[in-house]
Amino acid sequence: MGGVFLGPLSPEDKQPIAQENLTAPPGHVFVISGTMAVRLLLRAVGLQPGARVAIPALICPSVVWAIRAEKMVPAFMDIDGDGFWMLFDPVRFECSSLNAILLPHMYGLLHPQTAEVMAFAKDRGLPLLHDAAQSYGLVWQGKSLITCNQGGFVSFGAGKSTTAASGALVYGLPEAMVKKLKLEHCLRYNLQASHFLAERMGIPKPWRWYHRHPPSGARASRLQVRAANLVLRRFADIETHRRMHWHHLDAILKGDVFGLSKNRVSAYKYVVHRPSHSWSPPPELAAVPWRRVEKYVASPDLPHYDTWMGYLYEFSTERSLEFFSEHLKNGQERGKR
Repeated sequence: MGGVFLGPLSPEDKQPIAQENLTAPPGHVFVISGTMAVRLLLRAVGLQPGARVAIPALICPSVVWAIRAEKMVPAFMDIDGDGFWMLFDPVRFECSSLNAILLPHMYGLLHPQTAEVMAFAKDRGLPLLHDAAQSYGLVWQGKSLITCNQGGFVSFGAGKSTTAASGALVYGLPEAMVKKLKLEHCLRYNLQASHFLAERMGIPKPWRWYHRHPPSGARASRLQVRAANLVLRRFADIETHRRMHWHHLDAILKGDVFGLSKNRVSAYKYVVHRPSHSWSPPPELAAVPWRRVEKYVASPDLPHYDTWMGYLYEFSTERSLEFFSEHLKNGQERGKR
């Protein structure tokens, strides 16, 4: 369990990727990105231009871009001040003239009001889509979360802890759309994925595995699918590493990591809420990638979040804490010389 953890694979896992079958769970399909997964799901539920899609006020800009790219309107909902979830307020939702709900599940956890949102959507006939980009592996009542309601997706983007450099796995698309997204004639060259596999997974010149062609829309490349298949097969091992890092980080930060739970799965980032804008991590985490998240105005008809006390901090856990500790120790020793 020790040593450097530079991604989802250990050295003995690197070479077999070339022999991976291009498969996906039944009903699922690989696509080029999580952003494209959102766009395809919005099309799949038959929404028209101008449709209002509920999303939280604090969310990845790619989600907003995807909704706007489909000529729809992001309907920003308030967020919980402690966990920064989309706060489900039935009165607010009722008054927002919604046409669909995109429900993000953050920090590797189910949204705490999932049952209430599902009931609301069902009662009003609203399409409900699950954004599990940060949360691969979530289950609802014994089945994969993204197979519930009108579907959903998980992301394998380079920033995700369950990463295959890029791409996403989406569920809920109609058969005709899935057929167009199959890989029989997809020969897309993906520089990001090939670089990731060459540098991070130790596979030399993976771009030789297929011909170089211009991008082909929403379809994932063969390289993305090969990488994602291998990551999914090793998910249990990845999760073991992640939970170890998470508990170490929680101990160092004295219990300030948000979402500490036995049920947490596939956290994208570890999130801390601190009152000071000038706060820095303790020395033990000197080499940990982190950033302060700037709050922003959600929408003209919603309150400004710059009145809140405190700031969000995100910690990347792509490398192991053992590596961070070793890095810090080496730096201190060099300073003594």
